[in-house]
Amino acid sequence: MQDGPVLHIAYFAVAADSENEPANALVQALEARARQLGATLLAAQAVCDSPTHRCLVRLGFSVEWEERDRLRDRAVTVVDLLRPL
Repeated sequence: MQDGPVLHIAYFAVAADSENEPANALVQALEARARQLGATLLAAQAVCDSPTHRCLVRLGFSVEWEERDRLRDRAVTVVDLLRPL
């Protein structure tokens, strides 16, 4: 989803035992599409220290914000991640 200069990656999840090759390919494809659209940032959210969070950090995203949230019946920290293009 594009919001001005930011392309938001929504509903992105990485399996805990994944080699992350599909995630790498998807982020590369999204980066190429974001550049075509004129976006300057990729943005995503993930549960702190989850496989998705760790994968996105390996792919060049950095944590810009942490917020306390709830996932079902437990408290979790959600991180907002950005990657400049």
